[in-house]
Amino acid sequence: MLITYSPEGAPPEMFDCDFRKISLSRATMLESRYQKLTGNTTATLEELRMSAIQGGSAATRVALWHVLDLQHMGKVRIEDVDPLVGEVEVKASKAEIDQLRDAIAKNTGLSDSQREMILAGLDAMSAPEDTSGKAASTTSEAVTG
Repeated sequence: MLITYSPEGAPPEMFDCDFRKISLSRATMLESRYQKLTGNTTATLEELRMSAIQGGSAATRVALWHVLDLQHMGKVRIEDVDPLVGEVEVKASKAEIDQLRDAIAKNTGLSDSQREMILAGLDAMSAPEDTSGKAASTTSEAVTG
């Protein structure tokens, strides 16, 4: 997923966050923080990812905390990550959209019209190209994760 963080008075930072490329211990930590914020004790990393892409505030906050914490080498507390709604934007990456397109195209449970409608919606998302799995930041070195 692509995260753009634009705090007031600072240049925007852009991160490419790939949850498939993190350790299981980090995934567990992210799930735990997301579960605590939402009260959903069974929420998974994939649910966090999808919720962030769909604009869920708790998931967006956890995803932003994740990339900021990586950038600052474990020194960011989630309690300190509380941006304004308009300061953070999360989108599916091009790789995620391509993966969804492939899955929808192969789904035999959909009618042709359903498939076409879903594929058109994915095409409309028009995510920018990935940055090779790295978080590109305008103010610091690239951060993976």
